[in-house]
Amino acid sequence: MSSETTLTTPEDLRTAAFRSAVRGYDPDVVHSMLERAAVTIERLQGVPSAVGGAAPVSARELRNAEIPPALRGVNRDDVNAMCERAAATIEALTPVGERRAVPRSPIVDPSAVVPAAIERGPLVGAGLGTDVRDTIRVDLGDRSYSIVIGPNAVEELGSLAVRHGARRAVIVTQQPVAAFVRPVVAALDAAGIANTTLAIPDGESGKTLGTVDALCEAMAQWGLLRNDLVVALGGGVVGDTVGFAASVYYRGVAVVQVPTTLLAMVDASIGGKTAVNLPAGKNLVGAFHQPLGVLADPSVLASLPDREFRCGLGEVLKYALMGDAELLAVVEHEADALLARDPEVLRRAITRSAAVKARYVSEDEFERTGVREHLNYGHTLAHAIETVGDHVLAHGEAVAVGLVFAGALAGALERIPPASAVRHRTLVEALGLPSRVPDGLERAALEAVMRRDKKAVGGLRFVLAGPRGLERVDDPPA
Repeated sequence: MSSETTLTTPEDLRTAAFRSAVRGYDPDVVHSMLERAAVTIERLQGVPSAVGGAAPVSARELRNAEIPPALRGVNRDDVNAMCERAAATIEALTPVGERRAVPRSPIVDPSAVVPAAIERGPLVGAGLGTDVRDTIRVDLGDRSYSIVIGPNAVEELGSLAVRHGARRAVIVTQQPVAAFVRPVVAALDAAGIANTTLAIPDGESGKTLGTVDALCEAMAQWGLLRNDLVVALGGGVVGDTVGFAASVYYRGVAVVQVPTTLLAMVDASIGGKTAVNLPAGKNLVGAFHQPLGVLADPSVLASLPDREFRCGLGEVLKYALMGDAELLAVVEHEADALLARDPEVLRRAITRSAAVKARYVSEDEFERTGVREHLNYGHTLAHAIETVGDHVLAHGEAVAVGLVFAGALAGALERIPPASAVRHRTLVEALGLPSRVPDGLERAALEAVMRRDKKAVGGLRFVLAGPRGLERVDDPPA
């Protein structure tokens, strides 16, 4: 509860005076709601006569009540302010042990959190087998595919295209980098697949419906057909935007994700969630469109700018804090090697993160059971920071701040011990990531965007840690 919020009494609620009619709206509805709030408060105070009164109301109902704007300011007490005071009073009177926000999603069975199986094998001609490729299967029936992680993973592209029956392929990237494009072209050429390369605008500014429109037009002009292939070569913006374009072009053409950033390798390229942004929020227009495969070569990360590399570590940390002990051990005990991009430590972190995500996707492809929603750990505030701050923080940096907030909120709700909440901040800072909301971002603006989050249903929704693992939590106390 905010220290600035004034509590109210049942008498205040019952004696609030409203005009009899305002633009045809009957204020009896408001009186009825406030009467229910008054009865709820009396019950919490132990007033015997309140037992048989009106049905109780929750703080969430009061805060989410749709009060017509015409009623605001019709007397000295703004209706919404009255509802807020009633909600705050109910929260203050509710015993601490009962005040925790109620989880609204099924608890993830421990078996669903176990990473997907990892197959490891030496490359052909790799000598003593020090160079390996890890293969993780995303099990989705006839939409199943493999994530291949290792040196020159893009060599698998030609066989993927041939098995699919493609004759042509469009490679889409940002600011074409010859070192990245050349092996993709070589793999397609070796398989006899005609190809061309297109570029989309850099950064989040290119993640728009306008970019998708231009991209589809270019693919049509070049002659890409229904059975052909699109290759998304780049980071998360490329994967999201190109994946969405592939999902709508010819009502869906195949896409292969070839991620070139750490964030894309461990998160954005896996799972088939594609989207572009609107001015009102991030990823508000999108579709589920599983790739034909994901081909990730960690060696390309050697040239990744330091800030962009750390952004990927934000998502790695998310998977570690979601409950994977092996990955958490890497982050806690090998952080220096991870920051130094030690090839073996980096490969383990990428493979383990991808395996955790693959398992969640396999369990809940379309986010219908509540399991996959847990992959949004730390993202509710993160997306709001990106939107309100006009991307002053990159995605992984915003996720890091969101993880600190999620830990602090879970601690405040007594879902996790204080030491666990502090651990979120300690690990974020150990990886050189920001742990605070940037200066100048207003709390009210952040909250408004969080309420518009694509996962929300009219209130605030978070994924938080607790004694039974991760759970969805709706509308924690203000």
